[in-house]
Amino acid sequence: NLGGSQQVINTTPAVLKIKLALYNGTDTSCLTGKFEESLKNKFSEIDIVKKEQAVKKDYEKTLIVDISKKYPDMVKQLASELSAEVTSMPEGETQPNSDIIIIFGKDSQ
Repeated sequence: NLGGSQQVINTTPAVLKIKLALYNGTDTSCLTGKFEESLKNKFSEIDIVKKEQAVKKDYEKTLIVDISKKYPDMVKQLASELSAEVTSMPEGETQPNSDIIIIFGKDSQ
């Protein structure tokens, strides 16, 4: 004991979360919410920053778009988990401020 109050300094660096946007590419309501919890439980390093309806509502397959190109391993893990196809940003969709976008298609219903 040092005989006084001790100050504990946290030296753990802040963990930067991978920003994920979820788009519903179908006309099924609440599709993104269906996957949000399971994704957060399985991948602690992600932060879901946006959930919205995609411009198109007739996506057949679930797509993953690697916006930032900083997390290729996470993109592979998500693609495997969701049986999704990694692709570039589909024409007409709005690019959010996130690292990765998942557009859920009819195959995820």
